[in-house]
Amino acid sequence: LIEGLVLALAGGAIGLIVAFTGMRFLLAISPESLARANEISFDTRLLGFTVGITVVTAVLFGLVPALRSARVSLNETLQDSTRGTTGGTSGRHMGNVLVASQMALALMLLVGAGLLMKSFVTQLRTDLGIQPENILTFEVHLPEARYGDPDRRIRFHQLFQERLRAAPGVKTVGATSWLPVAGRYHSWGMRWQNAEEEIEGMSVQNRIIEGDYFAAMGIDLLQGRTFTSADGREAPPVAIVSKMAADRAFPDGGAIGQQIGAAGKTRTVIGIVSDVAVDHRGTFQPTVYIPHTEYGDDRNWALIQVVSATANPGSLLPLVRSELTAIDRDLVVYHPRPMTTVMGRQVARDRFALTLMGIFSLVALTLAAIGIYGVLSYSVNQRTQEIGIRMALGARTAQVRRIVVGQGLVLAAIGIAVGMGGAFAATRLLDSMVFGVSVRDPLIFAVVPLTLGLVAVLAGYLPARRATRVDPMQALRNE
Repeated sequence: LIEGLVLALAGGAIGLIVAFTGMRFLLAISPESLARANEISFDTRLLGFTVGITVVTAVLFGLVPALRSARVSLNETLQDSTRGTTGGTSGRHMGNVLVASQMALALMLLVGAGLLMKSFVTQLRTDLGIQPENILTFEVHLPEARYGDPDRRIRFHQLFQERLRAAPGVKTVGATSWLPVAGRYHSWGMRWQNAEEEIEGMSVQNRIIEGDYFAAMGIDLLQGRTFTSADGREAPPVAIVSKMAADRAFPDGGAIGQQIGAAGKTRTVIGIVSDVAVDHRGTFQPTVYIPHTEYGDDRNWALIQVVSATANPGSLLPLVRSELTAIDRDLVVYHPRPMTTVMGRQVARDRFALTLMGIFSLVALTLAAIGIYGVLSYSVNQRTQEIGIRMALGARTAQVRRIVVGQGLVLAAIGIAVGMGGAFAATRLLDSMVFGVSVRDPLIFAVVPLTLGLVAVLAGYLPARRATRVDPMQALRNE
């Protein structure tokens, strides 16, 4: 029991050092959206928990062999010894069960990591409906005290965008109430009259836009026209819908010119644009676009400006600040970011989850390999007489190695079989975390067991190699 406690405390001390270093590394690569990351620290509570769990583990796993060693049966010991072992069959069985369990857990974690990795690669290849390169985004908040009049707010955005559009290095300028791939926002209803003159409705994403927003974002105009300065507060209300919205409301076509109910008014559809994802995983929803020139009196919209540049968008930031100061020196550019950074912030959360799962999987795989190596090494030491006799009777080196490696493969096969069942059940929890990948992906469920089998072969090779170096005469003399 004391021997087990010493080993456990030594392992716990090494684990604390690795954990402290690993925690700092994980916090360094964690995304900005990680909740309460600044509160994560290596404190006395964590130290106490680690020491406590180490002692409890040492007692639990050291008490059983300690009690068994205190009740030695000479008859059973001699019988076990005649078969070439001195540790007893129960001890071997316990070691085999632990190794098989490690293999099962490693397989479950590796399957999860494989699914997340394949999902992440699929996300990176997904067409989100926009062209995010060379786009600078930022906000300009207009104080209500000086911009309480809707016409003044509308004129500000128009003037600001005109000045930016004329600046060198700028291609197009627009604005929106919410950026693409930033999640769902303003999920208002849309109503229309179907072919049977019945009123239907559905939930849609609503976006208030200004200027050349579609051109700046690379969103294609499929039919009709975009908004102009003539679509003001005195003009008839209009709207532009996404292709998904048009197809659902008017499956037979002819959406242009139809009347829809959106944002509290009856509007005429003047255009259809391509669909845009509402998140980084490629989720598309029907969307209705409303001109800020007409809807600016609803509230003081904090529009997000979108500036498409001919080169690096970061180089435009001094120019943007200069043009804003020329209009109103009391206004500031808030939260300037390239559009690629906006999208990367969303992807960072999935990348961090993938990193965590990958680290846990590698740790589990390493423990499983060490377990197989330890069990086989112990078995080789206990079976020195048996191996010596086999080789004295003419057993070939390859045969002895197959026996030892085969023992490891049997343990791996049992662990893989159990782990496959657990993985099939556990992967259902990953449904909400994966995109474009089935949680029963056959490639993942084929590659992971093969990988574990290869690890089992490598872990058993060194003990198998040592077994073939046993001198038959020396083995018999030792016994």
